Amino acid sequence: MNTHRTSPLATWPVVLALGLAGTPALAGDRPGVQAVLDRVRGNWPEASLRLEASGVSQGSVIEGSELTFSYQAAQAGSAALIDVNSHGEMLLLPGGASGSTGKVGPFQVADPLGTETVYVVFSNGPVAQLFNGAPKDATVGDTAAAAEKLVGRINALAGKQKVAIAKVQYSVVAKPGGTEYTTRGIVRKIVDADDEPVAKGGDAHSLPAHIQFALNSAELTPQGKRDLDVFGEALLDKALADRPIELKGYTDNTGQQQYNCNLSLRRAQSAQQYLVKSFGVDPKRLAVAGFGEADPIASNATEATRNANRRVEFEFGKSGETSRSIVTPCSKQ
Repeated sequence: MNTHRTSPLATWPVVLALGLAGTPALAGDRPGVQAVLDRVRGNWPEASLRLEASGVSQGSVIEGSELTFSYQAAQAGSAALIDVNSHGEMLLLPGGASGSTGKVGPFQVADPLGTETVYVVFSNGPVAQLFNGAPKDATVGDTAAAAEKLVGRINALAGKQKVAIAKVQYSVVAKPGGTEYTTRGIVRKIVDADDEPVAKGGDAHSLPAHIQFALNSAELTPQGKRDLDVFGEALLDKALADRPIELKGYTDNTGQQQYNCNLSLRRAQSAQQYLVKSFGVDPKRLAVAGFGEADPIASNATEATRNANRRVEFEFGKSGETSRSIVTPCSKQ
């Protein structure tokens, strides 16, 4: 069994045939990779191409589960699949033996979490030129420019052969308890909070997040990246897409105060850089600040409680609000 680069899936047969142009960019489309691929034009409507993902449930698939892609057409041909994960990373996969039907998988779904799209390119001739001389299962890139080059190869193929396009889309989600929040939970919590009084007379809503970092480091752990994947999808949701966010870094009380201030700021910056690079979040939306050991949410008496204080808080402003400068105890030093 192969390992899929993304995370969990479930059974969700979704069908899109030709004419994908104009499909809006989706959450997690970094930075417009799916929007570029959606411009591909097919010239073979008679193929009646369908693509299904077995293992998707209610539009999502769980990390660690198995996923199989199946395509069906009214005529025989050959196929290649393009997998685009939430970070915009594209993987080109061979579509199996020639014929009117085919399966690819099963795959064990892995990180990253978030929106994933799989396209099938189906032709009445060989599709080897899509791989551009690279080995099968070829990594294509993670930029809109790389997607444009791939689209160019698909269009060149369509200039010589008949081509049909279909796609499926789903959300890769963590196992229950695998992340601190879910994307839907974050969106719901912040939107619902608009109707509630804001703590301490402020005008923003805070959401503490235990984003994990390596010890005495601003390097994100694998779990820290998974939790930020959840936030990355939430920040691109249309309900939150026009809100500014303040990323506030914190440490426990071990170490010198100035060291903790610097470390907490670097951790907030690491979270910011990950969200910008992996999800295309506008950096102008993300203000960063380090608070050092200030405002602990747990006792610093034990390692377990100190661990809770090593965190990044997300503070969401109101819709349409511009980002604000942040005054912290560290900035006063």
